[in-house]
Amino acid sequence: MLDRPEYRQVWHSWADEHPPARTPGLVNQALDDLPMPVAVIAIEALNRLSTSIAQKLDGQNLSREDAILLDNDLGFIRDVAGDLFMGAREAFLQESFSPSHSHI
Repeated sequence: MLDRPEYRQVWHSWADEHPPARTPGLVNQALDDLPMPVAVIAIEALNRLSTSIAQKLDGQNLSREDAILLDNDLGFIRDVAGDLFMGAREAFLQESFSPSHSHI
């Protein structure tokens, strides 16, 4: 999902400094203070994965069980991407309108 070398570099640099990001169940701890560039990269990767899964759901003759599993995965991925987006948005707004960034 990280097809651009600069994205891979940013992601791997951050992930190496935050081992919980690579550990299932501990991801939320690593995402609490996600830097904006890393959040944007993660959101893009999740959106691409979401599109790929949606295409599988639409284009393949899947069993009911497989379709249900993929649909659940798709919902989870979209929820995580939405949470990341809202967190990045909130961080951006706080930074942009903090007193140290005042233009008055």
